[in-house]
Amino acid sequence: MKKFFTLLATVILLTAVLTTSFALTAEQIMDKAVSENSKFKTQKIEMQMIIQKKNATDKKYDLVIYVYNKSADQKYAFVRFTYPQSIKGMSFLSLGKNKEYVYMPAYHRVQRIAGSSKNSKFAGSDFTYSDLSLLYSQKEDGSYSLLSEDSHEYVIEIKPNVSDSQYSKLIMTIDKTHFLPIKVEFYKDGKLYKTMESSGLENVDGRWLFKEISLTMADNSSKTLITLKNTKFDLNIPPSFFSVRTLFMPVIKY
Repeated sequence: MKKFFTLLATVILLTAVLTTSFALTAEQIMDKAVSENSKFKTQKIEMQMIIQKKNATDKKYDLVIYVYNKSADQKYAFVRFTYPQSIKGMSFLSLGKNKEYVYMPAYHRVQRIAGSSKNSKFAGSDFTYSDLSLLYSQKEDGSYSLLSEDSHEYVIEIKPNVSDSQYSKLIMTIDKTHFLPIKVEFYKDGKLYKTMESSGLENVDGRWLFKEISLTMADNSSKTLITLKNTKFDLNIPPSFFSVRTLFMPVIKY
């Protein structure tokens, strides 16, 4: 009997050691989330965005996002509005964290986004230009801490390491099955500022993604709803498409 309990204790200890050894760090979880959701060369997403504000009429926009996986840790993104007519053609281009541009068709002018401009709201929505990277699975720069985990999800704290970030921290909940972010809480000066939540999980060409994304201000003053209407992967889009020159093109063939 003594030998049995000794053996049992050894098994329990070994299991604990192995579990600890194979546990993922917060950094590894973030890397895996980006890797698992970047198994494509190009991606095209058609979206509808609805902005709801108190005592105001809802505003509806249609837009399309093109993504190109240049490498494991770098993505190019091109965003263009197709509706309404008043802002049709307005576009956003990201060639990296410090190479982001916005095109205003009314002025036929491209402006580089830098510094505090990244904290400006995107087309009047609750998303800022810096937030857009979360829509195409770009890894947020910062230090990471694993706050908790259970059998279904990880909860990670992200503290941005860029001086011009408006957030003091982000709390991201990641689904363990598909490594998709379920929820992101944005904190400003230590207080909850807004919350992004994803729902409507679906499989598209063997890849899992959420169909609906909402971004709600903590004071409930406004809410931005995004619906993914059509997603395609691995289209024949060349890297040269992701350029400032494309911003000026009135018609895109892809």
